[in-house]
Amino acid sequence: MSRPLGIAGESLVCPPLVLVKTLWWRAKQTLRALRSPWQVQHIRHSLTEWADGKRVWVFAPGLSWQKQLFQRPQQLAKALADLGERVIYLEPEWAWQRKPLVMPLGENLLLCCAPPQALSGLERPWLYLLPWSYSPAFALRGARMIYDIVDDFSTFKQVHPCLLAHQHRQCMTRAEVVLVTARRLRDAFQAERDDLILCPNGVDVDFFACKPERLAPEIEELRKEGKPIIGYIGALAEWFDDNLLESVARLRADLSFVLIGPQLHGGQEKRPWQKLANVHWLGVRPYESLPGYLYGFHAVMIPFRLNPITHATSPLKLFEALAAGKPVVITPMQESLSVPLVFPASTPQEWSDQLDRALAQGAQEAFQNALRQEAARHTWHNRARQILEAVERISSR
Repeated sequence: MSRPLGIAGESLVCPPLVLVKTLWWRAKQTLRALRSPWQVQHIRHSLTEWADGKRVWVFAPGLSWQKQLFQRPQQLAKALADLGERVIYLEPEWAWQRKPLVMPLGENLLLCCAPPQALSGLERPWLYLLPWSYSPAFALRGARMIYDIVDDFSTFKQVHPCLLAHQHRQCMTRAEVVLVTARRLRDAFQAERDDLILCPNGVDVDFFACKPERLAPEIEELRKEGKPIIGYIGALAEWFDDNLLESVARLRADLSFVLIGPQLHGGQEKRPWQKLANVHWLGVRPYESLPGYLYGFHAVMIPFRLNPITHATSPLKLFEALAAGKPVVITPMQESLSVPLVFPASTPQEWSDQLDRALAQGAQEAFQNALRQEAARHTWHNRARQILEAVERISSR
């Protein structure tokens, strides 16, 4: 695997304009805090009281809690809170509008729409950072850092490569715990740290293994056609293979293909499969409603392009499908192939053949149970326990 852009051995110098913009953006964080010092002081006091001297985890601003797709940071924050840890999830500034400064999401989980200075009263919190996260470490004195490398860095197009490389080097030096989500990422970064922890994505088994009382109305209508439904839930991003889907859908007019998720990086351009009568893009659906769609699928597909990004992708949506007892056909991505019971295929004809196998085996109760058992090995609670064990080992030194 080639090194991610700007990491490990490459010398990148920030252009002056990029550096100035970054410094100004960070200065605005401080200015916002100074505009309402009494609010910051009140939140600081409330959070310190809420922590009650216990260990606190702070998730740095990155993904909004109400993001279209409920992803790894939100899931880990929830899982840690479920295990009795005190967790504060910091919303990015752009998501603060019309939200309270602090909002309880559970007994041990708070959503915080405030500058990081408001957390400065916490005693040595554990700070969770992603490669693109804005680090509030400067406001959290004594914070202990967990750095989570979740993707090949070429996916982070919204962040200038030199800034990404700078933050990566800082995190690799300062973090006490470094996680990677895929074996390919572990291989890429093990020369920088020999204590990397492989911690793939997971699944909320309790949520996805519970069959809903009724299916989503759109799925109910499609099932009336009598065709097996092949579903995909996730982003329609640049790694989604539109041409492969079009070819398979043309080859299999006897199947219905349903896509659920936002269209990313493609604007409003028509995709080649959109003109096909047996392909249905339903757009974004709330996370809470997904089982109502997933349980209406006869099989699940993940038709991604093969490249360094997808080979290093830990298959979150794959685990969710397995938890629902649904067979999954995938392109042969390296990390996904490490999961048993998947149906890999490359060409349209291979996809057609594997879809038939998946539909046949997926109709068997014994195979459905085997899929659910595999999913049970990959719960978010298990991933959170793995992180807690790493922290306990460090704390006991």
